[in-house]
Amino acid sequence: MPFLALLLAILTATPGDSPSRPAWRFITPPPSDAFEHPPWRAVSLSPARPEDVAEKVSYRGSHRRYTQLRYGSPGSTRVTVVVDEIGPGPGDVDLYVDADRNRRIEARDRVEGHGRSWRLPLGVAITEEDSIREIPREVVLKLGATGRILSVAAAGYLEGTVEIAGRTHAARRTDGDTDGFFTSPMDPIWIDLNDDGQWDPSSEQFLFTPILSIGPDRYAVRSDPAGSRLSFAPLEGTGTIRLTVRRPETRAHLAEIHAQLIGRDGSAINVDGGADAVVPVGAYRLTAFTLVLTDPAGGPAWHYGFSERAFEPGEPRHAVGKGASVEIDPLDGLALSAEIAEPPSERKSGRPITVLPRLTTADGLQINYGCRGSITSPSADDLTTTRVTLVSSRDARTLDAATSGFT
Repeated sequence: MPFLALLLAILTATPGDSPSRPAWRFITPPPSDAFEHPPWRAVSLSPARPEDVAEKVSYRGSHRRYTQLRYGSPGSTRVTVVVDEIGPGPGDVDLYVDADRNRRIEARDRVEGHGRSWRLPLGVAITEEDSIREIPREVVLKLGATGRILSVAAAGYLEGTVEIAGRTHAARRTDGDTDGFFTSPMDPIWIDLNDDGQWDPSSEQFLFTPILSIGPDRYAVRSDPAGSRLSFAPLEGTGTIRLTVRRPETRAHLAEIHAQLIGRDGSAINVDGGADAVVPVGAYRLTAFTLVLTDPAGGPAWHYGFSERAFEPGEPRHAVGKGASVEIDPLDGLALSAEIAEPPSERKSGRPITVLPRLTTADGLQINYGCRGSITSPSADDLTTTRVTLVSSRDARTLDAATSGFT
């Protein structure tokens, strides 16, 4: 390797990486392989078409059901899935997947399958500092006997090595919750601890957590969400993080809340509401959170998601010291604003202007979706929107108004 290339490789290596250690690579095994995919995740199908999805196809069947999958960053566009019911037989179903995320169902979106099972390419949409890229992946889908439940799973696994207590072991990682990432509490880590080339599910399979016990020792587990690196460092100290919602009227209807934080070294931490999360000492920034609020009138629950603004990651602002307990209110500083996209010099009388409604928090996160549904099965009905009214400052006369989503 030329000297300059070697120097750049060393300077850009992330913590826990070694220039001599092979990079993690993604393996897509054939169907029926033991590692073809992790256990299925059930997703409910709804007869209601997502409001912002256009259908430009002549369906063969008379009844359709829909669902949406978010496969990538929290703010990425969701993938629409349509099940077109043609007949009662096991193969009398057409499946359409909006894999290019253009919010249109077209003839080219139809997926070939076997009976009620399908396997197809689907990229993981990753939001980076100045671009959005897709990592090539595959997913597997299976329709249940009732036609109302769709089982999904991420095909394949990451393969690499990890160093634990001075020994290097082969390792594999799978995406257990089918979100495209590898740092949720449902994502398994397999480590060949006895180096026999086998994978024992009882002693060599672990679920991803910030702190992991292996044998008599505890380790700080560090990984970026995409799984490009994984390291185990002897635990030197811990603190706790607890999610709290201080606003009484919101807390009274809070059913669920979940958050993801990223450490200064890029390591991901997941925290659920109602429990202390034990984490390694360090500084963390809040990157995404979801919450579910019950309806005071007894209707379907409200589901909301917030994430960092695209291309604008924040700085760590939550420091956790050894033995310290830190409370984080994800809704702290919640503020609604309307920004005009055109600079003042371009605003002319009689010309339209672009107004960007924003709902943001003190951590710099903004809303990226809101919908209603049951606690376990949110739908795309009653999407969260805002009404923007342009009013004259002279006589309070309404000049124009429009309904918009958030940005």
